[in-house]
Amino acid sequence: MEWRLLTFFMGTILALFIPIVPEFSLLLVILLLALFFIFINKFINNVESRIYAQISKNLVDGMFEEDGALSGTAELEGATIYWVKDVTAGTITVQITEADGSFTELVVPLTGFGF
Repeated sequence: MEWRLLTFFMGTILALFIPIVPEFSLLLVILLLALFFIFINKFINNVESRIYAQISKNLVDGMFEEDGALSGTAELEGATIYWVKDVTAGTITVQITEADGSFTELVVPLTGFGF
């Protein structure tokens, strides 16, 4: 869908500017497309960052909630994030398993952070 929209914009820009100033129209189109791509890329990166930050916040809030669940699972871009809270040991174990089966495991203390 994005390419159809882009093709539409390119056609519209060409149709508007080529008859007016043929010598500069191609340069203008290239400049406008470059600016369009810069804006779109910044926008997409900003949205992705905010989405990942919100997902991360929700996961962490669920993990550290006093009366919350003792475990949870989330799927994100082919990876599985599993966490379990061990109240007796005072830790949360987070395991992130990639689609290929490799994994990373973190053990986080529930208390003792001195920020």
